[in-house]
Amino acid sequence: MARNAWRAVATATVAQLICGPALAGDQIADPLLSWHDGAAEFSVGQGAVAGGLGGRAAFAVNSEAVPFSVEGSAFAGEDPDRESLWQKSEGRLELNVPALNPLGLKLSADVQMTVRYVAAGPAVGLQKHANNITAGAELTIKPLPSFGISAGVGLSQHVQEVQAEALLRSRADLTAQFAHLGGEWKLGAGDSLKIDVKDEHAAVGGREAVGHDYFAPSALFAVVLWRGASWRLKVERHISSFDDKTFAPLAVANAAIGSREPDHAWQAESVFAQTLGDAHFEAKLSADGAGTRTEVGGAVPAPSPVSARLRSGEDAELAVSMPLAPFGLPKTSLKVGGDWESASIEDPLTHLVRRPSGSKPYTANVESVHAVARLLDVGVNGQACGSSAFFTPGEVSEDSRSAGIGAFLRFKPGPFELDLNAGTAIAGKTATQYLYRDTRADSPPLRAAIHQTGGVSLALSLKKNL
Repeated sequence: MARNAWRAVATATVAQLICGPALAGDQIADPLLSWHDGAAEFSVGQGAVAGGLGGRAAFAVNSEAVPFSVEGSAFAGEDPDRESLWQKSEGRLELNVPALNPLGLKLSADVQMTVRYVAAGPAVGLQKHANNITAGAELTIKPLPSFGISAGVGLSQHVQEVQAEALLRSRADLTAQFAHLGGEWKLGAGDSLKIDVKDEHAAVGGREAVGHDYFAPSALFAVVLWRGASWRLKVERHISSFDDKTFAPLAVANAAIGSREPDHAWQAESVFAQTLGDAHFEAKLSADGAGTRTEVGGAVPAPSPVSARLRSGEDAELAVSMPLAPFGLPKTSLKVGGDWESASIEDPLTHLVRRPSGSKPYTANVESVHAVARLLDVGVNGQACGSSAFFTPGEVSEDSRSAGIGAFLRFKPGPFELDLNAGTAIAGKTATQYLYRDTRADSPPLRAAIHQTGGVSLALSLKKNL
């Protein structure tokens, strides 16, 4: 590109995908606007964001003395479960000092904010707000092209609030300081081994919370098995904040969030992926143990989050996408996905073994799309999920298993897209609510309220790429 040259891309498109909000690795692949002047470069464009719309701006100075880059981004989208909308903004500063070769000094700072809106049931609207802030310094030493050592320190803060309409707010803070030391070996083309040891001090519950220290090692081995096939194995002690869906029942009560442990567990994960032309297959198996899950405990008038002992947790995921032209269906594609989960905890109130709140034994989805014409796509889809339950000291809410099918039509004239979606439930969903006089531990249920949900739905939407 010429010096002081501006370049504008005529077709301004924003990535819009249907998978979850996995935002890591977003980058400006085809900038809408870019400027280059010597070692400095500025670009604005869409981010490769999954689950919605996104944009990113970046400024970089590639000088031989001290190169640095500054990035900012904003995204908005929808969760795969279609129950919540999210907005996210983030910024990043990165500074490298190549003059210290072979010591490569990299300093980085990250700021991230996520706002999430959730509708939990027909009568109660919930707003969930989460702030995430992370800052750290990293030192990398690479004495050999195939071997590198990194060490770093940093801190992070996760603040989450749950607000129900006209009701009280519950809040939880997770603050952590950490230090780590790791190494990575490049074993061959696509093969690598990465080992990291981290010491983390984490506290939940605000300024008066009691901190907990965790020794958190991790090891990742990745290998290319044959052409198009890869396998990776990861073993780590995972430390995280709570799952916000666990706290949906808390938003309808005066929830005083006290001190507790962050969710943590030892985890082993194995992932196999195979790509053959336009077809892709991925299978993931994971197992958790020796940790905690956040549940709702305390007393009936003022329930609060508590740490429940995790007995075991297993999860299997399968995803397949492929064109159907080899089977006599040209211009047609198929996507199939499934998730099977088996987890058990010790109930903090009754001390009995049960599934975690919100856990579903299985979810499955299938979608087939056919391109009728250049501007017109039609397709069918189906979804199914197992039953789930939410537990509080004085209440149990159960959702039965459900399944549904639908059809859709997508018309794309120029920059616009017109979508018509129709769906119906083939296995009606039942919501049952059990109420107790005192708590689940010392009294039988007083009454049960049963609601039928689901039915026929029809939606028409008009979209335009920005």
